[in-house]
Amino acid sequence: MSSALQAYRLLDFSRKSDSVADLMSKAPTEAARQGCIDLTGAGNRYEAKAPAGLTPAMAAWYSAYVAGARTKAIAEINNLFHNEKVPEGTPHSTFFELKRDEVRGQALANRISDTREFLNHNRDLIDRFNRARTEFNTLKSRLGREPVKPRPAVYIGALLLLVLLEAFINFESFLKVPYITSPFLATGATMAVAFAIAAAAHFHGTVLKQWSYLFSPQDPGDSAHASRRSDATRRLVMGGVLLLFALAMVAGSRYYYLREYIVQARILGSSPPSMAGGIAFMLFGNVVAYLVAVLVAYSLHDANPNYAEKDKELRRTTRLLDVVKARRRAALENHQKGMENALAGEANHASNSRGANHHLLRSQVDQLIEKDQEVLAALQDYRNELVAAFDGKADEARFLLPEGAHEDLLPGSIDRMLTPRQYAAEPMNLGFAAGDGR
Repeated sequence: MSSALQAYRLLDFSRKSDSVADLMSKAPTEAARQGCIDLTGAGNRYEAKAPAGLTPAMAAWYSAYVAGARTKAIAEINNLFHNEKVPEGTPHSTFFELKRDEVRGQALANRISDTREFLNHNRDLIDRFNRARTEFNTLKSRLGREPVKPRPAVYIGALLLLVLLEAFINFESFLKVPYITSPFLATGATMAVAFAIAAAAHFHGTVLKQWSYLFSPQDPGDSAHASRRSDATRRLVMGGVLLLFALAMVAGSRYYYLREYIVQARILGSSPPSMAGGIAFMLFGNVVAYLVAVLVAYSLHDANPNYAEKDKELRRTTRLLDVVKARRRAALENHQKGMENALAGEANHASNSRGANHHLLRSQVDQLIEKDQEVLAALQDYRNELVAAFDGKADEARFLLPEGAHEDLLPGSIDRMLTPRQYAAEPMNLGFAAGDGR
């Protein structure tokens, strides 16, 4: 057995030992610290000298009592593997666990680097998505319903259909107006009336649907209420003016249309059509078209325009993020495949480079693993003590794991905040995790 391994194995990490008692004594003090507790970074996951996920007290204890002896034992065992006589043509025997963690550590560093680059390029979009999701969910919780989905194509198509209906109703009358001397002018006047009525219906329909939002304060501190009310009033007035203008044009065109027929009827001695009735009938047709357009506008808008806008923004950013997620997922899969290929190569080399003392060396690795379990048990016991000290605050974010979000599909930050409950569930290892590649 190597002398360094023997020295490591002789260290006492039982619960009654002075070193572990010293560690446990720090739990109340560390739990009482104000603010966030910084952990050793996730990038240290395969670093034997300073493992990931340790609090300052744990990291100081590990450095003082474990790191020196443990790293010397690992290095000495690695030298024994390296100096082992192996079949001709093989460079040297391999301490597989050490090589494995070098491969994993490099892959981890690459993932972290790529995550930083990913955040630099997509942070604004991710922030927009997170903000839109939060604001949408807040409104949804307050309103207790789903939003009316904005369907611009359906809405515009419906209004254009009504514009076409208006043209059928009014075009012939405008041809009879003496001031309109060509079909082009008649078409222009017809379309002007139709679009005026459509615009009036849009203004009135949306204001009616959003009446409560526009004319009532949404909360005690709603400073925008007066502005919304003024804007809604302006839209109602504008819609009313457009509607009166359009109906006046329709009434005038109908007057000239009927006047010609009345004159002809009198010449022929037949009963002339009613001027008032004809104008009223024409106006009624236009009013019906206007009311239908108001109903369309009312039906296809949400009672709270902010809710509809947040829904629209959330769906827009979700679509953009779907593209980004696909690229991110592919990059993570490529990293994983690259690491697996490198590990397979190391495993193949380790299995083909075994010397006569392989089993003896593996037994020393087993002893190293056994001792590592004592260290892990001490650290986990301390973590349990620390988490228990946060009783009543188990769901408050109190721990910062630097680079802990590098595996997230859409990280909002490279770092991850953890509650005591989440920290207790985090996997813990000593960076160097022996046991594979036998």
